[in-house]
Amino acid sequence: MTESTWRRWLSVPFLILYALWVMVFYQLVFTAWTLQYSYFGILLVIAASLLFMYAFPLRDRRLVVRLTLFCLMASIGIASFAGESLIWRIIDFIVFVGLALTLGRVLVGVRTLRLFFIIVALTIVQIFIPLHDLRNLAFFNVRYIGHLASPDPQVPSLPVAAVSDPVRPGMQEIVTLRGHRPIKDEAQDLVHLMNQNPQAGTTIESAIQELQHSYDVVAIRPGRLRFITHYATQRELSQLPFWSLGLMDFPFTTSHFLNLQDRTRMYVSLSADPGTLLSMLLSPGTVAQSMADLSLKTASTEAQNWKQVTGHQIDVTDGLSLQGGYLTGTYQGLPVHVRTRGVAILGVYHLLPQNVDANPQVVVEGNNVIQVLSLPPERPHVIATLKGSYLHPLTTDVVFADLTGKHRDALLVNTVPAQIFQLTSAGEWQRLWVSGRDSFRFETVFPRKGGDLLIANAPSLINTSPTRYLGGYIYHNGQLQRVFRVYYPNYVDLQTVHVTSATRPELLTSVFAHQEIVLLGLQRVPWLWLIEAGYVLAIAVGLARRLQLRRRVLR
Repeated sequence: MTESTWRRWLSVPFLILYALWVMVFYQLVFTAWTLQYSYFGILLVIAASLLFMYAFPLRDRRLVVRLTLFCLMASIGIASFAGESLIWRIIDFIVFVGLALTLGRVLVGVRTLRLFFIIVALTIVQIFIPLHDLRNLAFFNVRYIGHLASPDPQVPSLPVAAVSDPVRPGMQEIVTLRGHRPIKDEAQDLVHLMNQNPQAGTTIESAIQELQHSYDVVAIRPGRLRFITHYATQRELSQLPFWSLGLMDFPFTTSHFLNLQDRTRMYVSLSADPGTLLSMLLSPGTVAQSMADLSLKTASTEAQNWKQVTGHQIDVTDGLSLQGGYLTGTYQGLPVHVRTRGVAILGVYHLLPQNVDANPQVVVEGNNVIQVLSLPPERPHVIATLKGSYLHPLTTDVVFADLTGKHRDALLVNTVPAQIFQLTSAGEWQRLWVSGRDSFRFETVFPRKGGDLLIANAPSLINTSPTRYLGGYIYHNGQLQRVFRVYYPNYVDLQTVHVTSATRPELLTSVFAHQEIVLLGLQRVPWLWLIEAGYVLAIAVGLARRLQLRRRVLR
């Protein structure tokens, strides 16, 4: 490698690629090590950094180290501006660029124009994928990021759901909320609407009082070049139960839905006056019962309102519903009417081995109990009952997964700690796995041959913090084996969807504390491996440069 060749390596395309590599490597590798291994991870980062510096000869080390630090600090600095659009932030960004170029020219020794191209490249990437979201590239490609401004900054996360897309058969679209800014005379229009529709008077009255806390219900689907947002129609919303969108700060707030011409709008109001809520929370002896009563009242109000808006009458699953303590309806044309302790249908699944019962079973959940009932052509009856305890109550967070690929589902129950149960041929529950960490939480599954991929939020290996990170696992011989890990701590309400692909599953999620939704797709290119290979290549180039200079000295 001659001096002219080395200078060509400092050309603009190489510098841009190197800057992007530094930015992504730091997020995927160094950040992952520190979050996973705590102080040991910091030692790994120091060791890897020293090896990187040692690989280059002394005459090149100064340039490489300073250029690397410039790229890293520039990417972190840009992260505070890339998502902003306010004029005063743009002015700040211009000042930041000027300072960065000045310091870079003095300290790094690279031409100002080349440093400017580096900053432009880093900025463009972060406009589309913010710096913290780059960690998803460990296993996913980022399909879509939606920044949905909310009028309520205290709202931790926006609800998100998926419904069948009427325009693209076999595909889905995203349904979520978008903050609405009240316009002039909007209150007067609502008063006029209340006079025309007295049946919706209570909802409209709440809407008038809570204009500053209102949201439009929108649907998002992919277009040719970008994702397209439109107002969700009644047909689309009728596919969803009320709790898909209406449980924001539940049960302390009540969501009121109202049809306004071509759109549906949600208004959020307190479920009770502040004094009542405060006195309820300050009464330890009755707070549990008071919370239960408030939850039932709020849920009943929202369900009734959702019925008026969408025509969604009752929670029906495969023709079955729960009414008056009975599972009733029809399944495959045959009547079903059996008493149960359930109050919510979790779904219809194959829990028994195929040689015992080839038909699926329906799973319902009640007060700290899960029941499995047989379906026609067998006589409908309760097959098995799983009861929670006082210390480890059952929750509504239950995920179903085919662990072995034999078309037999198991229950992934998010108790504390999380557990996996499977129903035996005799109708008894077998506990297959118990989490060793209380904060472990199952979220959803990706179907695949040989056993589903279990998507979960789990704590890091050594760090004692309860913070959880996204991971994928497979069940094998009584243990969960990790397939991937994404060190992003704020994903909630994860769902398996098919928004851009009818065959490959995607992950739809809301970001806690960021009022942002993200759509992730499975990678076709292993970015993490390529980034790690880039580190090995950099070491090899540095060692080659060191050997070249040594030979030149010996001559």
